[in-house]
Amino acid sequence: MHDPGKMDCNEIAKAEALNNPKMSFMWNTLVESFEGEGHLSRVVLKNTKTNELIPVDVDSCFLFIGYIPNTEFFKGILDINPAGYLVTNEKMETNVSGVFAAGDVRDKFLKQVSTAVGDGAVAGYGAEKYIADMEIYENQILNGGKPSLVYLWNAVDPVCRELLPIIESFEEKYGESIGVTKVDIYKSQGIAERLGARKFPAVIFINENKVVGLLTEGIKTETIEKLINKL
Repeated sequence: MHDPGKMDCNEIAKAEALNNPKMSFMWNTLVESFEGEGHLSRVVLKNTKTNELIPVDVDSCFLFIGYIPNTEFFKGILDINPAGYLVTNEKMETNVSGVFAAGDVRDKFLKQVSTAVGDGAVAGYGAEKYIADMEIYENQILNGGKPSLVYLWNAVDPVCRELLPIIESFEEKYGESIGVTKVDIYKSQGIAERLGARKFPAVIFINENKVVGLLTEGIKTETIEKLINKL
């Protein structure tokens, strides 16, 4: 789309491309249409200065837009590196809870369709999990402002598994007056983070939508009931 010799790239790449006998350039040109029956056979180009339409027979076409990410409208909201790419963790999470980024807009080592597809799979799963966790948090854990007990445990930890019968017995005894929710942090780390828990297993008491008690050691039926009686 630029005048002859003008390219949006570094000078070394530009010199290599212009000197490559296998590459040819059509300046001041944009794609007008892709044509073919059953498969691509022709790309019609349009000269931006003369409006001339130029049909080019092809076997395939690779679209490349550029390296500048369109992230200007996220500035001041999401973390962005100096080059303009969004900063995420391996779960595609940005610095804002519930906001995910995937593909070439993300700061990463390799930008290709294959990695973008992988990013999308991770981000899609993460977004779905985030929504599910928030529904559990709002509907079960907060329990409409009523008393609630949350057991944060890890299914792969034998100590956590050993305490399950205690929590289940408590649920049977107080289930009607106190909401009980068991959260496997191996699958739902987001809920633990939202509750501010760092050590597991943990029993957290919530009342009127606030954390009012925490047990990470000596978790027994007696200690749970003793703490409940103090609240």
